Amino acid sequence: MKHAGELVKAVVADRGISVALLARRLGRSRQYVYNLFDKASLDLETLHLLRKELNYPFAELIGNDPQVRMYGTSYLSEAEYKDLSEQLEAAVREKELWKDKYTRLLEEMNRLLQERKQ
Repeated sequence: MKHAGELVKAVVADRGISVALLARRLGRSRQYVYNLFDKASLDLETLHLLRKELNYPFAELIGNDPQVRMYGTSYLSEAEYKDLSEQLEAAVREKELWKDKYTRLLEEMNRLLQERKQ
């Protein structure tokens, strides 16, 4: 298994985020972040919190949680992915309903115009 702290440190450096900024985002001290860098393993709650702040699938890559999926350019938990997928499906259904309504109205308008022309 990968050293969790070293992976977090590398991602923070890669993202160009300062330790102070990450600490503020996490609502913790800079020392807390430095302590994370030294830990060989991290609990899932911390890994998920870091995933949200840094957009990186720590838990999946470290091997602790295979339930993280890529969606666009973001990493989401299975629950977040499912929720987003359901919202997308609902939006597609609503779009189709509006498209059908628009088409019916156009057809009705054309029918009325034809009647008026005659």
